[in-house]
Amino acid sequence: MRSPDDGPGASEAIRKSFRPAADSIRCITDTQEQHFARLGLSFTPAGGQRLPLIDRRNLLCEIDKHA
Repeated sequence: MRSPDDGPGASEAIRKSFRPAADSIRCITDTQEQHFARLGLSFTPAGGQRLPLIDRRNLLCEIDKHA
């Protein structure tokens, strides 16, 4: 089930990567810092701000195009 934040390409990328796709973009956004810490990754967002949901959706759409 797609959320209002999902575009078709982003939803397809999530389906290919994570299955199921429901609310995955929002989950990725909400838990990113926890996963960076869990993996021991240091990440400083450009401008000190997290990417908005629309940018995350667009990144996942690009994954779908090239996967």
